[in-house]
Amino acid sequence: MWGTILAFEPPHRLVFDWHPGYEPGAPKTEIEVRFTPEGEGTRVELEHRGWERLADRGPEARLSYEEGWAYVFGRLYAEAAATGDGT
Repeated sequence: MWGTILAFEPPHRLVFDWHPGYEPGAPKTEIEVRFTPEGEGTRVELEHRGWERLADRGPEARLSYEEGWAYVFGRLYAEAAATGDGT
């Protein structure tokens, strides 16, 4: 298990805690994804927070995710959205 859903409010937002690859009792960060109608489409905003919970490894983990989220949203999600492929 990589996380637990904390809030699910379709079609506006999803919030979940996040701990991929760590024991279930390990400190978790939190991710909120918001969906807002914008013109003919939808604005998708992702906020990844709670880095302070990771103590000493927080800064390094945050840097890693900054690069990772840029790849996931900047490339993979954009490509899937452009083709209509929701997989």
